[in-house]
Amino acid sequence: MIRILVISMSLSLASPLSALAGITGPVTGHPLSIRLKIVHQTTNSSDDQKPEGQSRNEKDLFEACVGTPPTKTQGVFLFLDCADLSTNVIAAIDTTDPNTALTQVGTLEFDMDHEVTTTKTGVVTQQALPVQITLSCPLSSIDATAFGIMTLKFSELDMVDSCPVSGSVKIIGFGDDPDPLVLNNGSSISIGKRSDLIQNFPAF
Repeated sequence: MIRILVISMSLSLASPLSALAGITGPVTGHPLSIRLKIVHQTTNSSDDQKPEGQSRNEKDLFEACVGTPPTKTQGVFLFLDCADLSTNVIAAIDTTDPNTALTQVGTLEFDMDHEVTTTKTGVVTQQALPVQITLSCPLSSIDATAFGIMTLKFSELDMVDSCPVSGSVKIIGFGDDPDPLVLNNGSSISIGKRSDLIQNFPAF
């Protein structure tokens, strides 16, 4: 059976309004490239239990959440508050109107107590951050939890010394869809270079 996967955290997904409350810094928007290596439990004709592997990407996620495949101008983007990374949202958008989200897809939760930071002349250039990743949308009933160490690169933006430029994270996790699943080794999210078209969080 072919399943379209959408991932949700075990943590409750914050609403767009609460997630974006208290924006204090420049906003960066990043296209996401998502690779999910999924393993489900299945049985063969002899009733022996076997793993069933599948792969999904950001286009599958977009279609599952929006209801239609993405066009050339559409995609899944991560929006970050430069001054407070805990203020963030993952959304499906059309880049012809990046200020309006097609739907919310998820959020990130960073463990700022265990970050590892690189600086140059006192300015942050890179951080490694433990993260829990939520991907969830109204059209899906999937529940799963993903974990990883995200690497973010930083550079100057709008007179601010250090804002996210790009990044990546390898993830593992587990959940239900509604059958149990594992996000196996090889799953990852690439955070593309921040877009010059995006300066604000999208409206929902």
